[in-house]
This record gives sequence, structure tokens and C-alpha cells, in this order.
Amino acid sequence: MTFAGQLDADVLAFKLATGATDLIAHAALTKYLKSESLYDDCRWASFKSAQANGSGSTVNCLGGWTANNFALVNSPPWGVDYMAFTAAGDYAYIDLTGFQNLSVGMVMTRFKPAVASVADTGGAARWIFGDTSTGRFLGVSGATGSLYGEKITTLQQNNSGTNDRSGSSLVDWLAGEDFTEVAKFGTFGTNAGLWKNDKAITINLTNGSQIFTPATIGYTANDRVYLSADNNSGVTASQTGSWIVQFFCRADLTDTQRKAIRGLIADF
Repeated sequence: MTFAGQLDADVLAFKLATGATDLIAHAALTKYLKSESLYDDCRWASFKSAQANGSGSTVNCLGGWTANNFALVNSPPWGVDYMAFTAAGDYAYIDLTGFQNLSVGMVMTRFKPAVASVADTGGAARWIFGDTSTGRFLGVSGATGSLYGEKITTLQQNNSGTNDRSGSSLVDWLAGEDFTEVAKFGTFGTNAGLWKNDKAITINLTNGSQIFTPATIGYTANDRVYLSADNNSGVTASQTGSWIVQFFCRADLTDTQRKAIRGLIADF
């Protein structure tokens, strides 16, 4: 058990603000990030009820990047082990100051897609940067579309509306499998920027530019990032997913740091 007197000041403030009762994983991740001078470049949330506020329309976050938290739309249900986005209109969003200008950074998404990876049938779950109906930058598991055969896809849409994509048909997961998708800005499409847990995903399907950073997109409405299978546009059974942890970092992480953070996220 972790006692309040032993908690880092930021974790204690989080506890007092949220009433969260399970703080062990938050405390461990906070300790590591501060030891690496990364805490102020990161922001994360757990969607397990005991590790967050556990009710209402806000998912409180830790990390010094911003003071903003996730807002929930359409009341997706809180759960002990995850938050499931299962109905049309279910999603969460957060405003990350300066996100649209990033040229380096990393996003880690620990979640459970509802279905096993299937090519050319629709999305399983996704995080989206852009506006409420058209993602300008996506990290997607189980997505399909113009590449025909991809099971995981990233997409960048520029000012003219042209879609640049990179994807892979060489990655699989089981329905409901708990794993972390790790995406590093600037390297998608070079076989160095996308991982399932710690295993690199080989990109074998591409279309257009493969730079993939928020800063290269050109048009954005704001610094808002969305989570869920649905993003204000409808959802099908094959697209539903359950979120466990969402992590953002605006620093250029080393491989050692990436693996350490991913491992700590697995402990939530």
C-alpha cells in the first residue's frame, strides 16, 4: 500500500483532487519521468475507475505538459478495468498546448480492440488529431481504407485534402487483447516509428508522404486530440474498443526511455 505521506507532491495533489484510491502505477510512472526530466513534457490518464475520478464527465490526468484533462462526451461508462466506447457519439478529448506544432513526440495507447485485426473491414479503435469529424493525423489499430490490406494505419491529411497513409498487413492481435500501440512522430513509414508493445511494426503499405508529424499537416483547428472508435460520426460493432491508459509526450524519447515508459504503462 502507498501512503499519502510517501507520495510525490503531484501524485498527492491528484489523489486529493480525484479521490483515486489506486495510485501505485501513477506514482511509479511519475517517479521515472521526473528522474529523466521528462515529467513536464508528458500528460497521461488511466481509464480504470480506481486510478482516476471514477465517475462523471472528466478523466483527470497527471503530467506537467498542461493542466487540461480528458472530457467525456455521451457518457461512456466507467469500469473497473477500462472505459468502453461502444455507442455512436462516445468519445473523449483533451487539449494539449502546442500539439499541432510538434515535430517530435510520442503517443502510447493501451487499450483492447473489440475485434481481432481484420483487413478491409473498418476500424477497431483510434486516437485522432484534428477536428471533430475529420482526423488530420491518426494512430489507428484495425483501420482500413485506400491501402487495401492494412491492419494498422496512420494517416495525414494536408491542406488540400490529400490523404497520405502508411500501414501494415504484418501485425495481429486477438479480440479483446490488452496491448499498447506506440507511435513516434516523424518516423511512421520508415519502419522505425510504430510498435505493438516493444515489437516494431513493419510498414509495408504506403501512399504519399511518410513524414507524419502534427507540424507537417498544415491545417488544424486546435490542439485537440480525440479517443475512441467513434469521433462524432458513427460507430459499428467492429470499431468498438476499451481504453486503459493514454499517454502523450512532446519530447524525443530514446529507445531506452520508450521501453521503460511502455513497461510502466503495462503496470496500470
